[in-house]
Amino acid sequence: MKAKDIYLMLISSGWQPTLDKHKPDMQVSKDGCTVGDFLDQVKAVSGLKPVTYEIYAKKFRSLVAGVSKIDGGVSKHDYVNGGHQDWLERVSSVKLEKLTPDRVNEWKVRELKEASKNPLQHKRTSVTLRSILLSSKALFSPDIKKHLTLRLPSPLPFEGVTLPEAGKSRYKSEVDPALILVAAKRELADGITTEDEPANPRPELFKIILLALGAGLRRDEIDKLEWKQIRWSRNTIRVQTTEHGSTKSADSEADIDVDPGLLQILKSYMPKPGKESPFVIESPVEPRPDSNRNLLL
Repeated sequence: MKAKDIYLMLISSGWQPTLDKHKPDMQVSKDGCTVGDFLDQVKAVSGLKPVTYEIYAKKFRSLVAGVSKIDGGVSKHDYVNGGHQDWLERVSSVKLEKLTPDRVNEWKVRELKEASKNPLQHKRTSVTLRSILLSSKALFSPDIKKHLTLRLPSPLPFEGVTLPEAGKSRYKSEVDPALILVAAKRELADGITTEDEPANPRPELFKIILLALGAGLRRDEIDKLEWKQIRWSRNTIRVQTTEHGSTKSADSEADIDVDPGLLQILKSYMPKPGKESPFVIESPVEPRPDSNRNLLL
């Protein structure tokens, strides 16, 4: 019965009144939370994949910095001497209630106006802003908000803020795959850069080129691909969730048809007996399924 009462009050009144009545000793911010507080709690309770959370958080921080005019200059990319950490702390200390819909919209309009003199730059800016807004809004989705105990501002930062029109954009490849493969074969497989220097083959890099260009695999899929995922008799590569990592989504699991010639080249790189490695791309680094190292936070 107590659980029922708590649940009904939560649905009708929200978190804060419910906590005030049933958990009065619980420390909950009553004067508004900071961006850092908000992101910390979203990370703890949202259930988002770590990589997905980091992408959303990175874009939300960019939005906060833009709205609050926290530049940081080139030092915000300094991960060694503390410049990046200083920028992060300045962004994290911004009160969430300062991100009003009006201020967010002003930032959006300002960015679009600055890029309006160049049609191509305007299109690129529209795509970037759309991506930032969509990812940032996802952090405030109902499925996440219902788990938060922090007091969120009202209205929320993105209420009434429209997305920039990005238009339809079809990918037009300017890549010459044949030229790339010829160059990769010479420089990476054979290791020839100049006629005067000795050959220095780099087979792992060559295999990466083959899998990316010939099979269309993503970086993470290449990095964690195991030999057992290659179906030699069917000329396919099985993209699937393994103990070392998951696919981008459930729909990403599939058999990919691959040119038999490409698989024959890959087969020539299989490790010899006694030196077996489960991974197609050999590395001295142990697998870290939960690593987000490749993301710029």
